[in-house]
Amino acid sequence: MKTIDLHVHSIYSDGEAFPKDLLAAAINKGLSVFSIADHNYISPEQSSIQRIAEERGVLFIQGIEVSCMDREINKSLHILGYSKHFNYSKINRKMLPIVEGYNIRAKKIISKLNKKYSAGLNYEEIKNETPSVCVSRNYLAKKLSDFMGGNFSPEELLSEIYIEEDNRWMPDVKEAIETIKKCNGMAILAHPGNLLDNDSFENLIKRLVGFGLEGIEVYTLKHSAMAIKKLKKIAEEYHLVMTAGSDWHGGKSLEGEERLEVSDKTYNQLSEIFRSEKKPLINRRLLPVHVSR
Repeated sequence: MKTIDLHVHSIYSDGEAFPKDLLAAAINKGLSVFSIADHNYISPEQSSIQRIAEERGVLFIQGIEVSCMDREINKSLHILGYSKHFNYSKINRKMLPIVEGYNIRAKKIISKLNKKYSAGLNYEEIKNETPSVCVSRNYLAKKLSDFMGGNFSPEELLSEIYIEEDNRWMPDVKEAIETIKKCNGMAILAHPGNLLDNDSFENLIKRLVGFGLEGIEVYTLKHSAMAIKKLKKIAEEYHLVMTAGSDWHGGKSLEGEERLEVSDKTYNQLSEIFRSEKKPLINRRLLPVHVSR
């Protein structure tokens, strides 16, 4: 069995750590395969992270998590993209309408909070104080929590960080998968456990496979043993790659998260697809971890 994590978020989306700190935590935790999959953006830092990871004997896979809609069933989906060598500039250009849509939503949420709570929040100030390409709901919940003197946690306030919105700015799932593939990536359906109860789940998978889907995130901390069993069966039936990810955004240390283990067969498959031609140096010394906020 191998311990892997292909789904963590950095400060460049809605995570709480810089990529170098995430890599240090991954090495200290003993991960064999690791990826940073920020929402709708790939930081150029991923190239240097990949190089350092190889020197430490860790298989680092470049990643992104694309927000999209399946308009046939009217559900929001997230498609993970993985690659040895993404075309960063091309995929980030393709993500600009999504980024703009999220930031327009953030402005509307801020307007709502200022009207309801007289919070005095300013979009430009908030945007400038975070490296993230989008102002996330999580960050706005934190700002509202700070305004309220910490009497309510950001998690308790998330329901307030919501507006009814037109989601036409989000790409269709077919477009999201095609974008990932055109930028040298492999498309994977993220954390699908919440869709399993839907009778049309297998029909969804059939359609996504038709669009070019190549894998499912089977192993996550959110999935029950029963969900994992069902997803493994579907992945095997449709010859899909099985991946694992914690979907870490912050809070407790990444090292403290429960370990996600996959079979040697799954590890070997990922290694065959994503291993760089350059043979890594095996030097897994511990690195200091400093979580930057």
